[in-house]
Amino acid sequence: MNKNRIIIVALLMLIICCNFIYASDVSNVIEAGNKLKTLGLYKGYKDGSLKLDNNITRAEFATLAMRLICGKTNGDSSKTFTDIDSHWAKSSIKAATSAGLLKGYPDGSFKPNSKISNGEVLTVLVRLLGYDSSLDTNKKWPENYMSKSQALNISNSSTNASVMSTRGNVAVFIDKCLSIKMKKAY
Repeated sequence: MNKNRIIIVALLMLIICCNFIYASDVSNVIEAGNKLKTLGLYKGYKDGSLKLDNNITRAEFATLAMRLICGKTNGDSSKTFTDIDSHWAKSSIKAATSAGLLKGYPDGSFKPNSKISNGEVLTVLVRLLGYDSSLDTNKKWPENYMSKSQALNISNSSTNASVMSTRGNVAVFIDKCLSIKMKKAY
């Protein structure tokens, strides 16, 4: 009987702790999203929401990356992609690829409406900050960029590189980037 009570109490404590951690994570995501909206980096949807639970696309992230560096979105990249001619983010995609932040695929496409992974997002942020020249050469992509993002305190060891990033995850990553000294000028 006492053993069952101990198990029940332990389970209740675990549930309470997990809910507290989850609630603080959700609070951090909302706070970061609102901060980026206030700074003009995140634009809300027509209904005013940020939809922080939604996955972010490569096009949305290219646009966001250009806003981060106050970059002109009239990209003059000589690189052309087979799938962006009439895309709403064509200028941002061209500018972000011209700046070396994002790359296309070997088949000549950019896949603007595809989801982007945490590993890809963190790669771009490390490049954007100018820390890509100090990567661990013993590691391959994306581990090298993941390690650097952890060292810069943008992400942590529980961040999974292959998981598709949400607008909320990106908001938290970018919020952390705002306090890191850039090693690159644009």
